[in-house]
This record gives sequence, structure tokens and C-alpha cells, in this order.
Amino acid sequence: MPFSGNLEIWESMKTTLEVPDEVYRNLKVRAAREGVTITKLVVAALSQAPQTVDPPVSRRLKPSEEKKMAAWLKKESPFLDSMRGPVSGQSAVEDLIQRRR
Repeated sequence: MPFSGNLEIWESMKTTLEVPDEVYRNLKVRAAREGVTITKLVVAALSQAPQTVDPPVSRRLKPSEEKKMAAWLKKESPFLDSMRGPVSGQSAVEDLIQRRR
């Protein structure tokens, strides 16, 4: 459902939020005073929020995860063989695992 108002036209996504009762009551009162829907108030507030996303945090694999990865690499080796690098002879995934150790 497109939305038009002070914001650009965009397609919407339905979602469910758990909102504390007091916050919801305040939203309902404000929406009634301003003659708009609660949805429009929430969308306006969310559009004012910073639009940045923190990059994912990299971490070392646990020994059990390394074993699972090694087993997966062996299972997928026909596919990975086609990705072998000219220098190391290892796949890009195997090279990455070696560098992280």
C-alpha cells in the first residue's frame, strides 16, 4: 500500500510491534488530536531515526565450528574445486579459514 504525505512514496511492509500500554495510549491520544492514524505517527517517528546500520562483528570460529566447517568443505569439495586459486591451490573459503587461524 503506497503512503504519501510529507514522506516520499514507498511500498509498505506489515509488521507487529509490542508497544507498552502507556505508550500506545499516548499515541492514540496524539493521533486523535492531530487527525492522523497511529500508523502515520509511527512511520513519521521511524523515518526520523538514524538510518545507519553497524557493520557485523567478525569473530573467530570455535574449534567445534571449525570441525563442522572442515566437514562441510570436504562434502562440497567438487563445487569448491572449481574455485581453487592459482597460488595456494585451496578454495577461497579454505584460504579464508587458514588466514583466520
